[in-house]
Amino acid sequence: MRKTLTLIAIFALMVAVARGQVVFEDMADELNINDLDNGRTAAVVDLDNDFVNEIILINLHQDNRIYTWQDSVYIEMSDYYDINYCLLANNITVADVNLDNRPDLYINDAPDQHQARMYVNDMPGPFLDRTQLYGLGYTQSAGSAFFQMTPNSGLCLLTGNRLMNMQYGTFIEITQGSGLEGLTNVFCPVFLDIDGDYDDDLFIAGDHEMNYGSLFLNNGDGTFSDISTNTDESGFGYGQQVSFGDIDNDGDFDLYVTSGFGTNKLWQNDGTGYFTNITDISNTGYGGYSRSSSFGDFDNDGDVDLYVNRTDDYKVLFINDGNGIFTDYSEEAGINDYGTGMGCAVGDLNGDGGLDIVSMNANSQGNQIYINQSAEETFLKVKVIGRGSNTLALGAILELYADSDPQLEEEFIGKREISSHPVVGGVNDLVAHFGTGDHSNLRLVIHFQSGAVTDTMGLQTSTTVIIYEPEMVAVDDPEISLPVNNMILRSYPNPFNNSTRITIHGGESDLYDLAIFDLLGRRIRSVSIENRDSELTSFTWDGQNDSGQPVPSGVYFVRGRSGTLSAENKISLLR
Repeated sequence: MRKTLTLIAIFALMVAVARGQVVFEDMADELNINDLDNGRTAAVVDLDNDFVNEIILINLHQDNRIYTWQDSVYIEMSDYYDINYCLLANNITVADVNLDNRPDLYINDAPDQHQARMYVNDMPGPFLDRTQLYGLGYTQSAGSAFFQMTPNSGLCLLTGNRLMNMQYGTFIEITQGSGLEGLTNVFCPVFLDIDGDYDDDLFIAGDHEMNYGSLFLNNGDGTFSDISTNTDESGFGYGQQVSFGDIDNDGDFDLYVTSGFGTNKLWQNDGTGYFTNITDISNTGYGGYSRSSSFGDFDNDGDVDLYVNRTDDYKVLFINDGNGIFTDYSEEAGINDYGTGMGCAVGDLNGDGGLDIVSMNANSQGNQIYINQSAEETFLKVKVIGRGSNTLALGAILELYADSDPQLEEEFIGKREISSHPVVGGVNDLVAHFGTGDHSNLRLVIHFQSGAVTDTMGLQTSTTVIIYEPEMVAVDDPEISLPVNNMILRSYPNPFNNSTRITIHGGESDLYDLAIFDLLGRRIRSVSIENRDSELTSFTWDGQNDSGQPVPSGVYFVRGRSGTLSAENKISLLR
């Protein structure tokens, strides 16, 4: 099914209002993206690096949707991109697993299905199911998130109760000894820096009210410590979902934990990872079965506001006064709609510098696409490009300052983190967004998870900048307990016509399990061969499958396993 609408419609309802106010228009019908019966999760992500966000809608018992811009036209391309294996899908997270600098999609099925799918972004071609190729698939719960655990770890993934680390093109489980053993009901894992050391800690909210919120401190050595009681109430209590933002611009991230049957809670961070319940004084203690929320500077005044998607009451927009005190501005903003609220995602959909909202509903109530009609040109957008296996720069922490007179103290404007899964029901724009208020001369400091730091001065408002992670020489740390992969796999000739010799060396068992996959992730040839220890072991592939039939020309992936270690290589067959 293909549906189109020119971008002109997005701007048709733009209205002028005074700065400090914000008005939204629900344009789901105009954009032809309101035909879903049971929406669950949303993502606002630039999939093809054209600086225009696509919209991804994950649904229950209905095909998932991808909407993309092409030649100033909005097109629903779900049938072509095909990310529909998980028809009980509940969650989504993103990372660049094949290192081509484009976001790939990891979609979780319902908790009782115990499965997830890794879809590799091959735009403009279809998404490719590479679940088996990357050693993924089984998950105990419906929540997952990518992150970088230590400066030397590269890309990691928490999927349900399994902690995984990417090594030589596949994910290896490293849960044992990490401090995360025994996790249950991981419905909403969110990685963020809670103690100002610029590495990613972990908060987990459960799907049911019987589950308390859990907080784990990253020790910096490949392990986590449970500090869930680090609050003025000796714990976070029951919670279904969590989102984070620096509500008072003091340089640390605060937490908003929503409840399915009670009152949502706002937790203020003192900068060390100790949290105080300020729900009452902040005016954010709403209930109404809140299924998702997201922070963002919707009025571009320099402090983060808060959107809450509720199931049993109207949707809420809280406007921040700059000190962490919020006002319910839902009616004035035009978003106090009722619906069986589920997930939400935030990002700039029309490129005007204002944050828009994708709000999901269940039970055949469609969705809302709230387009920000009052965006002022007082913003800075930052696209961050990482290195190594973390090309999306997940976990990068951005700190924005007013670049004032050298004789005066700089004014801190805000803090953001690039996150693969900032809320349970959505993925926000990977381009960081700051409202800049009255400031025009800006300084941006970025701390990468590798330990690298950039410091850029003289930035102007109303612009989008690209910052690249600088090269960082890794320092070996004997205390980091991540497994070390010492297998080597090569193929020659490559590309090949009749046959290629695959050589493999290393490993930790007497046998190598060798498998060859096509681009759809299907295993077409498998063989076990003896590990000759100090010698190179080889296998000659003649371009045939396990049935002895020749396979067509194309790109294939070779993976070798020995014990817990693995290596892979890409080969091309030309007939």
